[in-house]
This record gives sequence, C-alpha cells and structure tokens, in this order.
Amino acid sequence: MAAWSAGNGVDAEKYHPIAADGSNPAVSGRVRAGKGGMTIRDRSFLAHVHLSVWLPGADGDRIARALRRPRWPLRLGRSQDIVHPLRVRPSTLRPAEEAVVDHALAPADGHDVPSATLHRMAASVSTDRLTTAWEDFLWCDAPTGRQPVRNAYRDEKGQAVWLLSP
Repeated sequence: MAAWSAGNGVDAEKYHPIAADGSNPAVSGRVRAGKGGMTIRDRSFLAHVHLSVWLPGADGDRIARALRRPRWPLRLGRSQDIVHPLRVRPSTLRPAEEAVVDHALAPADGHDVPSATLHRMAASVSTDRLTTAWEDFLWCDAPTGRQPVRNAYRDEKGQAVWLLSP
C-alpha cells in the first residue's frame, strides 16, 4: 500500500459524552443539554487522499470487481470520508533490489531511508474479529526517489511494493 494526501485541515466536531455514572444517558444518539451535554473539539483531517493498494491473485481479482461496483458507499475512516476509486487496473510486480520508496508502507526491515518513521499498526484481523496481529511498519511522508529495498517488488512505474503475508 502507498498513501499520501494533497491537503489537510481542521474541522470543529461535536461530541456528545455520556456520563460515566449513567445520569445522562443517550437517547436516539443524543444526550441532554447542559453540563456534559455537548463538547466541541478540533479534528484534523486529510484532503485529496491518494491511496494505492496492490492485491495479488484471485482475492485481488475478486476485490477489484467489488471496487468497480460497490454495494454500499466506500469510506476511509469516518462516515463522512467517502472514497471514490478513480481506477482499478492490473499491475505486474517484479522482484526488486532498488525501487521508488516514496509513500509506500514497508515492513520495519524493508529499507533504510533515514526520513522514514516507524508506525505500529494492525497487520491482520481474524475473520471472527477476536484477534488482531500488530506489526511495525515504515512510512515516509515525503518523496524519497529510488532506494535500495529488501524483500520487495516494484510495479511498472518503479514504485516499491511489499506484500503482507497472511
């Protein structure tokens, strides 16, 4: 996966906290006005998000078909963050020792780009949603150009791609 955004901003968002002692319960998603009735917080958001996902094999074909004609609106994060896939296209991945790292999500040992930051993220969730596997990943918030990579592939554009093992 590779991701970056062309913009960002801050939005004022309303929260309706529920009293821990149960004295101000939510009814139809709202709590009574007054102390603790509503809180406004600044929420940072990204705009014009670009996301590339490589999905190999039969599962990739199945997901590509689903993205072309989704049954429900696609969302990235919160309910108001609607996704509009611009294109779904096949790609050929080739083993690489050097590739453009840029904004690709890489395993912690995938490359040695100095500007990369380490993030702990969910790598997989079991089908019953009871178990989550966490792993460390590298991500760069600025373009990096071609770099030496380990256990990676590259696509037709030279973008580095690391495939998660199931």
